Amino acid sequence: MSSISSISSISSMSSDNIILLIAILSIIISKGRNADDINLIGSIISALGSNITTIADQKTLNESCTDIKNTETDQNNKSDDKNSDTEFSNIQEQLTALQKKIDDLENEIKTHLNVSYK
Repeated sequence: MSSISSISSISSMSSDNIILLIAILSIIISKGRNADDINLIGSIISALGSNITTIADQKTLNESCTDIKNTETDQNNKSDDKNSDTEFSNIQEQLTALQKKIDDLENEIKTHLNVSYK
């Protein structure tokens, strides 16, 4: 329950305060570590952020699909097959784009891990 209230507190902060908080956390995390460790931690945090963004994108897509289904139900399925095919095609394109983003993130992680261990 406290993590939910913490996230709520962060989301209600001004953008300036969020930037300041991130800067302070960066300094605390980096203090006493060598450049390789800092680079690895940064790569992990970047990958984490990208993955979280991908999850948010997928949730948005799922919500959009649900909204589309609800709209179709509300309209008593008045949309014709051509519109449904277009919507399906758009969803397929979005899924393809999300899969490419996931593949790019995996490659970025692999690259960072290979660079860090050399």
